Amino acid sequence: MSWYPKNKVLVPVDFSEVSLKAVDVALEFASDPSGVYVLHVARELNPNDPAVLWGNMDDNKRVEESKTALRETFSGPAYEKVHVETLLGEPGSKIVKYAKGIGAELIVMPSHGRKGFEHMVIGSVAERVLRTSNCPVLILRHEE
Repeated sequence: MSWYPKNKVLVPVDFSEVSLKAVDVALEFASDPSGVYVLHVARELNPNDPAVLWGNMDDNKRVEESKTALRETFSGPAYEKVHVETLLGEPGSKIVKYAKGIGAELIVMPSHGRKGFEHMVIGSVAERVLRTSNCPVLILRHEE
């Protein structure tokens, strides 16, 4: 338990191992597991993506599949009160907007440690959240 328990903690996840482990860190900061919100933000599909062209996938189906995957991933007793949500859009701005909407007191998320050209081109979701969030952001260091 943290010295300063929070009522609402947001954990953005991208299904990487390090982001899923961030949920356990958030549980340590939350005063109650029902105050932990797990959020996955999927980027909208490109209309030229083969899955879209062939009719195999659309954004609504991806949202539902992501929610199902989150519920399955966090199905144990420690997670039964944790909230899960999936949104579509640009992850950085959606995370900040969602945090503001739920009144989050803390955002816990990993940094994937991209550097150089890859960071410049792709950008860092963690950096965007850190720069634009109205609440504290705990960035978990990713060790390789």
